[in-house]
Amino acid sequence: VFCELSIGKKGSSTSRVVVQEPDYFAITDSHPRAFIHVLSLPRFHINGIEDLKGKEGHEILRRLETIGRQALDIELRRLLSSSYSSSDGITAVHNSNQENHLQKKEQEYVERQLTAVNYLQRREAAEPSIAETFVFGFHQSWLRSVNHLHMHCICPPFFPSAQFLRYHPITSFVPLTQAISRMEATSK
Repeated sequence: VFCELSIGKKGSSTSRVVVQEPDYFAITDSHPRAFIHVLSLPRFHINGIEDLKGKEGHEILRRLETIGRQALDIELRRLLSSSYSSSDGITAVHNSNQENHLQKKEQEYVERQLTAVNYLQRREAAEPSIAETFVFGFHQSWLRSVNHLHMHCICPPFFPSAQFLRYHPITSFVPLTQAISRMEATSK
């Protein structure tokens, strides 16, 4: 799937390209588990994190991080630039006579908008905690659904909230910082 996306074929994927560079790109996750969930990938094929070694592996990880951060920023700004204002959304949710399903979807949208506004306001105030909310990392091979290196770049909250376990080091998730430490150890 990712190899096809890397050469511009959409196929059956519902993902949308967010950032494109000659050797790397970022897409929205077709099954998002959080407020914003994008994947940062190389265009060249690497099975997974376990195939990265030394200085070259370290450089690939740093590039994936840069692309991922750009994609998260773009997606946050896209949510904010929506023509649907957050205050109108709250009113629409409370006054709606539609089915519960539609109300729930609408409420999720409003929550996403408000989270994006809150994030950007805190970012503008240069609060250092903002970067700490992002989650970057990889699933180990036995939990990976696609054998093409891809880094999960996530801006919480998770939907539903228990999904954070899927992206936590106690499971099979390897945080970017841990992967970089491994690369640095093998490059010496």
